[in-house]
Amino acid sequence: MKEHISACKGPLASHTITCVSSRRGTSLTHNPVTLLRTLVARRDLFMQLLRRDIAARYRGTCLGWLWVLATPVLVLGVYTFVFGVIYQASRFSGGVGDYALMLFCGFVPWWLFAEVTGGAPTLIQARPSFVQKMCFPLEILPVVHLGVSLFNSLAALVILLAALAMKGMPFHLTLLWIPALYVPLCLWSLGGAFLLSALGVFLRDMQHAVSVALQLLFFATPIVYQLDMVPEQWRFLLRCNPMTEIVEAFRHVIYFGQAPEPVSLGIVTVLGACVLWVGHLVFMQARKAFADVL
Repeated sequence: MKEHISACKGPLASHTITCVSSRRGTSLTHNPVTLLRTLVARRDLFMQLLRRDIAARYRGTCLGWLWVLATPVLVLGVYTFVFGVIYQASRFSGGVGDYALMLFCGFVPWWLFAEVTGGAPTLIQARPSFVQKMCFPLEILPVVHLGVSLFNSLAALVILLAALAMKGMPFHLTLLWIPALYVPLCLWSLGGAFLLSALGVFLRDMQHAVSVALQLLFFATPIVYQLDMVPEQWRFLLRCNPMTEIVEAFRHVIYFGQAPEPVSLGIVTVLGACVLWVGHLVFMQARKAFADVL
């Protein structure tokens, strides 16, 4: 036991707790509750990694932290011009200005989901030094990855609310639903991150496959268009996409001032919790082979 504990000491020793047995990490009892316990026990390590990753993303750039605000504005401007001007989306009530705001409402949740899942396949591959540390809690890395994207998503949400205020649109009480809408969004994103980061260690093509899948999923999600524009016979297929319900809920809560459908929101949340459980379980079972592959 003494030898095992001493192996856990290293540069992150201040954040390390005693490891009783590495074999315990392969148990089928692993679930999101154990993940929550790990995050509570390693909260100092989690916050240190989160601050480091957020700072590293903009370190050395000319604009620095301004990229947090500039990126969503620039992307929104391009999509607004293409779909709002070239494709005459100004036919929508309110013209191009209102279309841009509705587009932004859909982009806020999509950016988080796409950033988390798009970067997941290389999440473990890019950190082989962490894999070699016997007692480093690798399951924290997808959560840190989600935290960085959540920070950027909240920054985009602030820009959206500021744009609504500048346009003179009222703030509806339904904005109080926003924290609840982030719950299924984070569940689906984190579950996908666990699953894809584990598979990415063994399947190096996963990064390219996910990139293509996200492009297809983007157009299968009512972001640049509204769901009621889709022919009735095709709406069911779009509703099978969980991001459809989440994006529509964000748009209705922020822009239209309408509460989300509780049944649909509940179903998406429960399914998201199941995806997180499966993704976390696969990750914890696969992690014992990470060191042999990397």
